[in-house]
Amino acid sequence: MSSLYLNIKKALDSKKIEYKELNHEAVFTSEEAAKVRGTNPEEGAKALIFSGKKSGQSEKVFIQLVIQGNKRVDKEKFKARFGFDSLKMVSTEEVEKISGVKPGAVAPFGNLFTPPVQVFVEAGIIRTSEIEFNAGDHKISIRMNTSDWVKIVKPTLGKFAERIVQEKRKNSEDIKMLPAPKELPETKHRFKRNKITAHRYVYSFLVATLMVASFTAGHISKAEEKESVQNVANQNPLEVLGIADTPTNVVTETPKIEVAPPEVSAMAYGIFDVKKNESIYTKNPDLSLPPASVTKVMTAIVAMAENDLEKPVQIPENCTKINASKVGFVSNEILTLEDVLYGLLVRSGADAACALANLYNETDFVDKMNQKANEIGMDKTIFENPIGLDSDQFQFSTVNDLEKLTKYSLKYGVFRKIVGTKEITLRSLSNPNRTYKIKNTNDLLFTIPGTVGVKTGFTTDARECLIYLYEDNDNQFLIIVLGSEDRFGDTTKLINWIKENQK
Repeated sequence: MSSLYLNIKKALDSKKIEYKELNHEAVFTSEEAAKVRGTNPEEGAKALIFSGKKSGQSEKVFIQLVIQGNKRVDKEKFKARFGFDSLKMVSTEEVEKISGVKPGAVAPFGNLFTPPVQVFVEAGIIRTSEIEFNAGDHKISIRMNTSDWVKIVKPTLGKFAERIVQEKRKNSEDIKMLPAPKELPETKHRFKRNKITAHRYVYSFLVATLMVASFTAGHISKAEEKESVQNVANQNPLEVLGIADTPTNVVTETPKIEVAPPEVSAMAYGIFDVKKNESIYTKNPDLSLPPASVTKVMTAIVAMAENDLEKPVQIPENCTKINASKVGFVSNEILTLEDVLYGLLVRSGADAACALANLYNETDFVDKMNQKANEIGMDKTIFENPIGLDSDQFQFSTVNDLEKLTKYSLKYGVFRKIVGTKEITLRSLSNPNRTYKIKNTNDLLFTIPGTVGVKTGFTTDARECLIYLYEDNDNQFLIIVLGSEDRFGDTTKLINWIKENQK
């Protein structure tokens, strides 16, 4: 057995992570592996080793890129995303020297190489509930929960792969029937299905059904939204599937407080002491989840970074037609950039986000969002749109990444002022008689003294999200909840817990 295989087993067993070990005939490509496993190529992970030079550096570095089996690396996208001047796949000899195994047997555990290398994973892998790979041996595969793999490897997330387009067969005689997949002998190691993923998709279906009535004339009724989510929260979607609702990928840190935190519905959350610059307690802090409208925090930062607050911003017609929560701006209306930011962060207006992105064009604006994320160190975040809408592609972040974003955002005094505003009336520059009275979507501004703000979010896929900042004379606490069934209830429990028990 290779040392890489033994190191992988040791790492998984020491963390009591569940997995399946599959023994099969020797395979050397993703297609061969998928065939003997009885799966599709996209379900397998292709682990590739590259060498490259980062901008401004003279020494080349070795890195590992992990992509789905039916994709290939887009080197130009990778270089642009992560600041590399050069990137090339290493030779067969270098693969063996770096990983300790032959090509085709390399596992997506570059962190376990000697010496370790940085691991980058394309976003498509993160969207799968399970990951399969050759485990340092052409005859052995391992299948495990993707979230557990992320916990062990701690990869950097990015979008840098493209689907391999198969050449179209000219006639039916060229098509060969593949034999049925073989039954594989399995060695079971504390493995079970990722029930959180099942929970999420059933939940998404139920919310989607209930939310249809909440979308009227392009607006989301806050009361209806809350009622719909609460109705779903009172059900147990997992009972529909006939499986237990105990999550398998809950990762927590040992609390710095002796009293255990309260039970909450959020799939991931974090409590941070801003003044001490430390984490108090987290659950799944590196789990990649859709961020919903907390995305608009980054939208605001990018818009403020290069534009004056008094800059006139025109509202394009297409921005007024987005089917999401809106301020209600009139087509071709002109407002100051600052007022559009109020619409973005107070009312969570999709029309405001769209208008800010159109200061450039949406593609360039989203590129700037991802560049800023990379600059801040948000390694597991990727943006596809400036609004936070559920994306057909990839729009993910994590609790830890959003903590970095929030701390960065609070350096802007105007940001702090806006997110703490309860109500405000915005006035058009092009039609001074037209005003927009808006109220903050963050209910806790009205119910918990000491609440500073920051940003709410909700979509069908993301469920309820909240970035929340609290401060008093002695403390400043940041709470981030993702994938919640009751963001305000969860956050209230957590802030009460920390206030009652913090020494």
